[in-house]
Amino acid sequence: MKLFVQIFALVILSIQIAGATPVEKGLASYYDDSFHGRKTASGEKYDKNQLTAAHKTLPFGTKVTIKNPANGKSVTVVVNDRGPYIKGRVIELSKKAAQQIDLVKMNVAPVEITVISGPDSKPAVATKPVNEKPSAKTVQNEPKPAAKKEAAPAKKEPKKDNLIVDAKEMETGGLYKMQVLKLQPKGFGVQVAGYSDYQSVVQQLAVFQKNWFKGATVFVDKLNGKPYYKIILGPMNTREEADSYCKSLKSKYSLKDAFVVDIEALATKK
Repeated sequence: MKLFVQIFALVILSIQIAGATPVEKGLASYYDDSFHGRKTASGEKYDKNQLTAAHKTLPFGTKVTIKNPANGKSVTVVVNDRGPYIKGRVIELSKKAAQQIDLVKMNVAPVEITVISGPDSKPAVATKPVNEKPSAKTVQNEPKPAAKKEAAPAKKEPKKDNLIVDAKEMETGGLYKMQVLKLQPKGFGVQVAGYSDYQSVVQQLAVFQKNWFKGATVFVDKLNGKPYYKIILGPMNTREEADSYCKSLKSKYSLKDAFVVDIEALATKK
């Protein structure tokens, strides 16, 4: 009888999930392999072989089903990071999750997001409690509520200053992980800074890494016959994506001098 009840419950749950309405539709992307092993916003390390995702608002631990309407394939992931921060994109999937819905073939694709459960396996949609009258025994044993204290006024978070100023946060005596990979110059990016000395470049990259900006790259150019290092966020597939990202950087992070660059054109110029 117990086994029958469990099977019946599983069948009901499957029906509920299958008939659930997508809560969000939009473009999905997936993590670049260079993020493997890095810490996510939840504190967990990103593992490209796990079924996880980044979302702007869903609580960490929320389970969602991602469906690719183009082929009908779907995958269930757990939210453990924040992002993506490119206009139009609603979720960023781990490499394994992207492979299961054929996202890696297109890089970016429209998807439908359906919430299955919230953190700690609790239902994502709260249900109204039944108005049952508590027994006398329950009332007797229930501790008296403590007197309510007036909540202290919430502290306003300081406005985020220009990230370029924060380069000084890379302090002497600190241990920092740096990674240098040579990339194929292609696509579009947003140039946010330029330096003639390599020390400033290293410090600034640490700042972007700390604030979890995707794809902080360095283009080595020349200025007056000497190396000049340009920090470029990207790459992105289209100029439209880069334009949108550039506007977001200017409005949210005071990066007033940011501008869009054609990375391939930079690499081939004489």
